[in-house]
Amino acid sequence: MKGSKIMVLKMSEIIKALIFAGIGIIIIILLVVLFSSRSGSDEHEHEQELEQTQSHFTPGTYYSVIPLRDVGDISVSIIVSEDEILDIILNDFSETHQAFYPLITEAMEVLRDGILENQSTDNIEISEEKVFTKQVLLNAVNDAIASAVRE
Repeated sequence: MKGSKIMVLKMSEIIKALIFAGIGIIIIILLVVLFSSRSGSDEHEHEQELEQTQSHFTPGTYYSVIPLRDVGDISVSIIVSEDEILDIILNDFSETHQAFYPLITEAMEVLRDGILENQSTDNIEISEEKVFTKQVLLNAVNDAIASAVRE
């Protein structure tokens, strides 16, 4: 009977060892998967950084025309370098335009500041006031930016 007890103790030790070995293998597999997915995301982040450092625009000045009835057209111009929007200007805006469309200059200043700060027209919030005016100006700026984007 002593021999069978020793065998049972040895068998339980073998079972414990197999359980711990299985847990160890599972932990190693999880660590490998965890670190390999991180290196993949690092590569993805590196690719995004490279894209951002490459030029997005063809440097120059680009225009978009806004037709206004009765007083003549105005235009919006953007000046871009290879990687940033340098300035946004409202062109051909006379006193007559100001009299007929008094909200345009103030709306353009707000949009200009937001676009130059963000370097994008994405996420530009258009407040409840002057919605139509800002949307018309934003569309014109987007058209000019589309002309500047390097393909």
